[in-house]
Amino acid sequence: MRKIAITGLSGTIGTVFLRNYTSQDEIWDLYHSKPDRSLDRQIHLDLSTCTQIDSTLTQINPDIIIHMAAITHIDTCENDKKNGIQGRVWQINVHATDAIAQYCERTGTFLLFLSTECVFDGKTGRYTEHAPTSPINWYGVTKEAA
Repeated sequence: MRKIAITGLSGTIGTVFLRNYTSQDEIWDLYHSKPDRSLDRQIHLDLSTCTQIDSTLTQINPDIIIHMAAITHIDTCENDKKNGIQGRVWQINVHATDAIAQYCERTGTFLLFLSTECVFDGKTGRYTEHAPTSPINWYGVTKEAA
């Protein structure tokens, strides 16, 4: 049985994931504000605190991390753009992702990171994973940086 730590389970993709996941793996809900009450293993994680990210992941010692959490509301992101890399959106979408990736690199933990189509400008379509990016909003910029 694998131990899987997941951020963003309360979001749209996380909800669908849980509804359809049938394995007997040990799932850990790394929640911010809304824990999934259907899971036995939940731990609060503030993604704006990189030291908490590392200590929480070390405590769980997962085999796999699925990172789906982000500040995704376009207007919220645009309003935080004035704060640049000091802003909460950058902290959550970029620094937290970096902290999780560094943990995975250091420990050999497999990381599945979900991003967004907002890293593309929409001018050509049919993008592949390695297509050149060209975000048109702050949310896309932060996800590109992540």
